[in-house]
Amino acid sequence: MGCRDEVAQLKHDLRQYVAAGELLTRMPDDAGLTPDVRFRLERLVRLFDGMGELVEMGTGGPGRSVDVSELVRECAEVVGVSGGLCTDHAGSVATSDPALLRRALVNVMANAVRAAGDGGEVTVTVLGRADDAVVEVTDDGAGIGAVATVSGQGLMVVNQALRACGGSLAILSTPDRGTTVRLVLPRRAAGEGARR
Repeated sequence: MGCRDEVAQLKHDLRQYVAAGELLTRMPDDAGLTPDVRFRLERLVRLFDGMGELVEMGTGGPGRSVDVSELVRECAEVVGVSGGLCTDHAGSVATSDPALLRRALVNVMANAVRAAGDGGEVTVTVLGRADDAVVEVTDDGAGIGAVATVSGQGLMVVNQALRACGGSLAILSTPDRGTTVRLVLPRRAAGEGARR
């Protein structure tokens, strides 16, 4: 089964649940739905509607310089990250497709917030290295097991987005001690020589 078929199957499997969420967002404001829940349901519907974009984009849009720290800050605010945000401003520029990177960041942060649960903490760190920028999202939740793979836990789309940007994904998870997801992004486009 190709990636396009996998996305189509996933959309089919999720459609009824997303449709129920969409119906809830159309309820009157006085129906007991808090603004935060309404916002998150609306975002879920938008994300679902755009699920096929990664496949349609193929290898992603043209890579361009992205301020990773700024994009991380925006995504953390949208998702509602509870813990700290530590950024290395001097080295946080990467070459990437901003739309794909935004999708990957939101997905990873949302997973971490869910894993941490009520009262849990999620921290996001951005580091600049010689050849790449690194984003680490850490939660203090229950962990996803000793063998965490990029094909499970909703990370397949994240991995695909990062690969399309020339980056990579790594996961470190320990039961009852939380999970760290590391996104590595190139500082320059593939094939571009070292800066002098």
